[in-house]
Amino acid sequence: MKKRLFSLILVTVMIFSFYACSKNNSGKETAETDKKETVSYSPTSLSNSASLETARLWIEEKIENDSLFSFEYGSLSYSEVISGAEKKTDKQQDESGNTVYTVEYLFDGVTVSCTALLYKDTAAVDWVCSFKNSGNSDSQPISNIQIINSTVAVNEAEVNYAYGSNGTSEDFSLLSQKLSKNPELKLSSSGGRSSQNHMPYFDIINDKGGVLAAVGWTGQWSASVKTEGDEVRIRAGMTNTDIALHPGESMRTPSFVLTFFSGDADTGHNVFRQLILNEYTPVDKNGNTVTSLPLTINAWGSSGVQKLLSEINTAKDFDVKFDVLWVDAGWYGSRASADTYDDAWSQQVGDWYYNEKLYPNGFSEISELLHQDNKGLLLWFEPERVRKDTELYRQHREYILESPATGDTCLWNFADDEAADYMIALISTFIKNNGLDWYRQDFNCDPLVLWQIEDDKQGFHREGITEIKYITNLYRYLDTLSEQNPGLLIDNCASGGKRLDIEMMKRSVPLWRSDYYVSGSATDSDSARSLGYNLSYWLPLSCGGSTWDGLNTAYDFRSAMGSGMTVAIPTSNFNWWNQRVEEYYRIRELMTGDYYILSQGNLTNFTRKNACYEYCKPDTGEGCLILFRPEDSLAASQTYFLKGLDTNASYSLIVSDNGEKITATGKELMENGLTVSMKQPRMSLVIYFTKN
Repeated sequence: MKKRLFSLILVTVMIFSFYACSKNNSGKETAETDKKETVSYSPTSLSNSASLETARLWIEEKIENDSLFSFEYGSLSYSEVISGAEKKTDKQQDESGNTVYTVEYLFDGVTVSCTALLYKDTAAVDWVCSFKNSGNSDSQPISNIQIINSTVAVNEAEVNYAYGSNGTSEDFSLLSQKLSKNPELKLSSSGGRSSQNHMPYFDIINDKGGVLAAVGWTGQWSASVKTEGDEVRIRAGMTNTDIALHPGESMRTPSFVLTFFSGDADTGHNVFRQLILNEYTPVDKNGNTVTSLPLTINAWGSSGVQKLLSEINTAKDFDVKFDVLWVDAGWYGSRASADTYDDAWSQQVGDWYYNEKLYPNGFSEISELLHQDNKGLLLWFEPERVRKDTELYRQHREYILESPATGDTCLWNFADDEAADYMIALISTFIKNNGLDWYRQDFNCDPLVLWQIEDDKQGFHREGITEIKYITNLYRYLDTLSEQNPGLLIDNCASGGKRLDIEMMKRSVPLWRSDYYVSGSATDSDSARSLGYNLSYWLPLSCGGSTWDGLNTAYDFRSAMGSGMTVAIPTSNFNWWNQRVEEYYRIRELMTGDYYILSQGNLTNFTRKNACYEYCKPDTGEGCLILFRPEDSLAASQTYFLKGLDTNASYSLIVSDNGEKITATGKELMENGLTVSMKQPRMSLVIYFTKN
């Protein structure tokens, strides 16, 4: 047995070595409600010509055979409607070289249009449908609209999926179901927020490859995955639709993205992560795709201008490193007082004017000071929620959705075009006048019940129309804010990670992935870490962090790391802070690469394992491992099998904590593994590697 020993001095003595051992099978079967403990991996291949051809043939066959989506029209089934409809199809190349397919069906004065985009570099198809009534009377009810009702050729399939954000330590936990054991899996959002309950992402795989699916809808959706012979049928759409369109009325559907891949699940997930970065991520003020998120210093909104200016100047004096000052709720209305944290912030949503006692001249003085050092200002808003006894409620009741069932919580009715226009003008003007770089959109209520009540007010066969118009105008609202304020970036919160669907990813990024951080368990670093690293399996960009307590150890700081971080401003130990931040900035640049969960740190045989996550950039050969030994782990030593490396290449590894170096081949690191001993609980390490 070949063994190399290295003593690493970091608090206690550790041994870091390679040794030959049997690689564990990571394809462990799990029940539907079990956490997915480990995942198997292989390198990303974005230019997989076979998968691209599979995607092309799939979308063309579905369009040709009218088997991509479905709906019912009055008493007619989809097949009955389509068989009697006039059909038009088209195929073109867009300016980026992607293939755009369009198909239209005309019947009974109604036009159903579907536009599908096949990406030229990634085997992914994105499509969305719309309905328009061009007749002189109401259409028949259009119901059971499924943006996908089609099959994929994946036999003996397993489905990987995840919990959504529910404000618990289980947020984003990875789950798995073998369809051979349970032939159908049903997923859904809850309350009208798209990643509450389940994430709107799932994959369907076997030992050869599969597909990764994404539901593009920021409201209430449902999906099912069910075996059908040697194939798997996917159905997904809004949970309930039964809509008779008025003359001239139109509506859109959710969108759907299907990514095809060969190889194991992590091949697919890494292809999908790159697709998100390339096609579903906002651009910065220079027109470049955002590839990392900011390190933000969090300040409460009622701090007041003098305190915020003082904190900025203190940070400047001690060279405290950060990217953006985040001013949270409580800056608006008239009831809050300096340095208080009470419910005034939630009672005044709807009073979107700055508190003149706290900010006599608004925020321009703060933004100008930050801009001098190339830093940005973020400000919190919640334009969709309106409380009674606020200015918007008193002056514009015609734009309010309310019910005794929801008490003092009302909705600004984005389903109304005039209401959406009013809010665009109000917030866009505020952004311009105060020099904001980041606009934070929070949303702390479930809208579904108010949408349904409004549907009922409109009469029979209008189920789902309020939600559709609301979400459509929400997209228009966010798009217009970006258009009218070039360079503006949007933070998508929604009680922490409850709206992480792919349509919102086009327009925004999540700087606060879960409200678990403010649930009274902000110091639960292990759970906070799991939230971020599980979410990274689907989405490359997200932030977590700490609230008021700060991050006082390397273990806690590294547990909070993501493509961005949100923390309280340090008041001491500035040198230690800047060292942590310098390390973080280096790691952040690696997080756009391929991503592998080598060990999650879950309980196994009543013993908690250590956690290890790998980021690897195949184009440069650079990467890192981030390792943690939790408090209750008995695993003083553990072996990890790296992924995505060049088997024929040599790699140099360096432990950031003490500078020790070793060299090994990619084959050794992937097949024999890397054994790391951490003798003390609540210890962490970062190990960088570079291809020689």
